[in-house]
Amino acid sequence: MSFGLIKKHEKKNNNDFFNFLTPFEAFPSDKLWLMQDSDMTEDDDKYMLKLQIPGVKKDEIKLAFKNDTLTVSWEHKTKHEQSVGNESFYVNGADVDKIDANLKDGILNITIPKCENAKAQMIAIN
Repeated sequence: MSFGLIKKHEKKNNNDFFNFLTPFEAFPSDKLWLMQDSDMTEDDDKYMLKLQIPGVKKDEIKLAFKNDTLTVSWEHKTKHEQSVGNESFYVNGADVDKIDANLKDGILNITIPKCENAKAQMIAIN
């Protein structure tokens, strides 16, 4: 198992449906049942991240990379609700200039290539 890609979670949901829970809330503001579904995988050359954010449009999403952390944030507004989210991922050894992201059917796919020095190297045992 590799720890090159680690999820840090922050999420806000301003949907009126959930606001009635606020006074009785026993969980922190990033409730487990409000977390966005994400799938993180890794191979020898890259990290792959799949984040489900249905209803959010491409122009409502921002990606930023700083201090080995990829941050995906979005703000989606409709006439009846507002959804704001922020997901952060620690990425060790990323080739930042080659990160690729695309959004299709509510799923954001991000491919993060590894730098040459971050790729696994086989070591001979004497």
